[in-house]
Amino acid sequence: MLLAEIAAVSRTVATTSARLAKIEALATALRQAGPLEVPIAVAYLSGELPQRQIGVGWATLRGGFAPAATATLTLGEVDSGFAAIGAISGKGSTATRKALVSELFGRATETEQQFLYGLLSGELRQGALEGVMTEAVARAASVPVAEVRRAMMMRGSLGSISSLRRSRSTCTSMLRSKTSSCTRVACSRCSPKRSPLTRWWAGSKVMAILDRNCGNR
Repeated sequence: MLLAEIAAVSRTVATTSARLAKIEALATALRQAGPLEVPIAVAYLSGELPQRQIGVGWATLRGGFAPAATATLTLGEVDSGFAAIGAISGKGSTATRKALVSELFGRATETEQQFLYGLLSGELRQGALEGVMTEAVARAASVPVAEVRRAMMMRGSLGSISSLRRSRSTCTSMLRSKTSSCTRVACSRCSPKRSPLTRWWAGSKVMAILDRNCGNR
């Protein structure tokens, strides 16, 4: 998924006042994202970085960067670039960080650069508040909003749970599966088919609770 697509959705959400329209725009974007791109898209459209802080402030961004003519930068490339920038430390780190930021921004179009500026400065004003994004994630995944909220409470953030995928049949069958002692959501050991959603649960802190309910240690 291109960064340009996320920047376009961000503009759409920012200029849309209706809550349901915001949710649908966000959900549509999440459906189009790949499995590894969904958490990044959720974070960016929430105005956050998966890495939280990467050491880039106004001093690094001051002066601007020559934009690219064509949009080619993907979400994965931006995320990897930010991770590399955030990992820099030690002697000469300021210059190295500046060079990597310049390289990354140099691959972004003017519109994409504006989005990145807002993202890094924490000033991405687009109205995608947590409640709106929670509903968008639920709609994209075709699962009840209550399930996403419960998972978020256990995981701590939307970004960490949003890698769940969106097949209505697999999600619904999983949420409805029952055994004699399991909770409403099937754990990884009880589910006959490890759907993408099941794999997410398997990697979450919730699994310890679900496994105990199934008698598995």
